[in-house]
Amino acid sequence: MTNSKLKNRHYRINPETLQLERIEHGFRYWLRRSGGYVIGGICLGVIFFYTFLYFFPSPREASLMQYNRNLSAQIEVMDQQLDQMQIVLTDLAQFAERQTLVAVAIEIGLAECTCMLVVEGYTGF
Repeated sequence: MTNSKLKNRHYRINPETLQLERIEHGFRYWLRRSGGYVIGGICLGVIFFYTFLYFFPSPREASLMQYNRNLSAQIEVMDQQLDQMQIVLTDLAQFAERQTLVAVAIEIGLAECTCMLVVEGYTGF
């Protein structure tokens, strides 16, 4: 027998006759052997799939991320505007409170200089 014939077939030595006997592989052998490659290929495919999803977003996902960034920027601008409005409302509340004090002081009949001191203490406008 030449080497090329032994290369593609499986043989075993029969201890009684000391001859090579060909091993016939059944369906289960080929299923087990190919099943390992199939399962390995599926696992490798899943790993590559999720790796590409993580590093390379789809066009739809990229547009959604851009939309999310735009919304976040708009929220920041509105938050700053809300802070400015809160400052203005606080100033208006202080001004209204002082105007009420001046009106009460005038009704009571206090001196004009006392009213001026109350009004001069306000530096909002």
